[in-house]
Amino acid sequence: MKIGMIGIGDIASKAYLPILATRQDIELSIASRNQEVVHQAAQQYRIKQAYTSVSDLIASGIDAAFVHTATMSHPEIVKQLISAGVHVFVDKPIAYTLSEAEQVVSYAKQHDVQLMVGFNRRFAPMYRDVKQHIQAPETIFLQKNRTGPLSDLRTTLFDDFIHVVDTLLYFTGEPTALSVNAKIEQQKAHYVVLNLHKDNTTAIGMMNRNTGVTDERLEMTGNQRKLVVHNMVNAISFEHNQEQHRTFEDWTTTLYRRGFVDMINHFIEHIKQGTTCDSSGEAALTAHEICERMIHELVTR
Repeated sequence: MKIGMIGIGDIASKAYLPILATRQDIELSIASRNQEVVHQAAQQYRIKQAYTSVSDLIASGIDAAFVHTATMSHPEIVKQLISAGVHVFVDKPIAYTLSEAEQVVSYAKQHDVQLMVGFNRRFAPMYRDVKQHIQAPETIFLQKNRTGPLSDLRTTLFDDFIHVVDTLLYFTGEPTALSVNAKIEQQKAHYVVLNLHKDNTTAIGMMNRNTGVTDERLEMTGNQRKLVVHNMVNAISFEHNQEQHRTFEDWTTTLYRRGFVDMINHFIEHIKQGTTCDSSGEAALTAHEICERMIHELVTR
């Protein structure tokens, strides 16, 4: 299978190239407008086909592509790939607005092309274990803190907080009600808090981008159990006032712990089999819709 990668920035270099460039079952090509960056990556990973345009990458005959460019460029690049019949994996979000995201998803359906969105927490082993062990949770709390930089509300929600939204949806399903609060000063979002309700489950998602630490904490309760996961790596389970600690073995890679390995495998295997991916573009629209609704509620207050 021939796979292309577009955009060789921070996330591509840290999370995707180290996995894709070592797979023996694919032929990897890369593309970036920055000729120096694409040349360095091609040398480092011994990639023979490197391009400075999406058109040239498509012309090389790729079957699927990973898109890691800036969010603003996603709709144009993804549509260009779809038009050529190329299956697409795109970093979250699909676009900065719900309407643009809907257009891209509709375009993929019209052309019968797979579109998957990169929500890696759905594939993080610790989070999958939590979902398996408490299948009907009563309360969920997910906190994802950052040290900044502060950004406007739309950028904060769609580029970062959407991870929190989608992870809550992974555990609860589509909510029946929601409420939102935030601190916004000089058009910069300091923190946001989202409450989701579905049947007998209440889920709270929180992000503060004005903290002195980058961390993530998930707490879930139900069925006489409480499960806590810190930074997707360390887990504590509580049952009958007894606690058990669990973590990964020393040699387990960070990319596996954070779900990137299984997420990439999932996309490639479903493309090979011709089946629909989890976290498809259509499924990912709910998270985009909630982010859009949060903006509307906060701005119109």
